Amino acid sequence: MRTKLHSLQALRGIAALLVVLFHYRGFLNDGAKGNPTIWDKVFSPGIIGVDIFFIISGFIMVYTTWSYMRGKASLVRFLLNRVIRIIPLYYLCLVIAFLLEGAMSTFHYPDKVQNILSALTFTLYKTSTPPLYIDDGGTYNIRWTLNYEIYFYLVFALCLLVKHRVLALVTWG
Repeated sequence: MRTKLHSLQALRGIAALLVVLFHYRGFLNDGAKGNPTIWDKVFSPGIIGVDIFFIISGFIMVYTTWSYMRGKASLVRFLLNRVIRIIPLYYLCLVIAFLLEGAMSTFHYPDKVQNILSALTFTLYKTSTPPLYIDDGGTYNIRWTLNYEIYFYLVFALCLLVKHRVLALVTWG
């Protein structure tokens, strides 16, 4: 059993706070009529919290799977652990968001049905806005990070199957 990395947990907490403050600046700017305020300057750098989360996730994946990175059984166990950890809560949150928003709001945005379908299938939708996140007017757009996490898990699982020498050659050049 590996020990918990408390410093990473602290960094994860700081990253979460940065992201919350980044999003909170919108509430602080309410009434500014699109003009930048001091809150934009203070809290806009908080977007770096997202990058920190992705870096921590990549490190944690290697750290937690290092002991069983051999063979197809390990690959299945890795993917099953990820599915059990993420998918049930993800779908529960989608259902709650849909119920809170109301089924009628599906018709408020002309492309809402497509967006809900993309949320259910972990596919990207409206990827023209950097960094390829989903923009549906607010309800489901937070899921863009989970889409990339799911894709990362699939690529990581494939890397577990590849021999280390082949993987080194592929990633080198």
